[in-house]
Amino acid sequence: MSLTVSLTGDWLESLGSKRAVNFSITGDASYTTGGYAFTPANIGLGVIDFVEFDNASGNVAFYNASTGKIQFFVDGGNLPSVTVTGGQAAGPALQITPDSNAGVLGKTAATTRTIPGATFGLTAVPSSLVEVGATTNLSAVTVHGRAYGR
Repeated sequence: MSLTVSLTGDWLESLGSKRAVNFSITGDASYTTGGYAFTPANIGLGVIDFVEFDNASGNVAFYNASTGKIQFFVDGGNLPSVTVTGGQAAGPALQITPDSNAGVLGKTAATTRTIPGATFGLTAVPSSLVEVGATTNLSAVTVHGRAYGR
């Protein structure tokens, strides 16, 4: 799929031998791992030196100059989960009744179940950014950017 690029406001400024371009980008319904192709021609430049984004949408946009693509990232600090691995029938019982995962998990059961961390009052902690998953719908995500180049 592709990225929608729109030039915004007084989109082109001259800064001596450089130019600055104001634009906005909107994702599509199925993000491709590695990002969206983004060329200087998309914003009326011949060369891109630097791109900055207003990342107020909860997604962090990043121009990867080495690949010529715009990638989207999210906070990788996910809420931890607890996995209970099924034991042997003769083993001691461990009974957990999760609020959001119906049924009782028993250590003596021959099943493995994952319980959301919120069940135990766990909270997410900030972590490194991770690229959004392939096929993520970003069609409602619009990010404003400013590129510098010539």
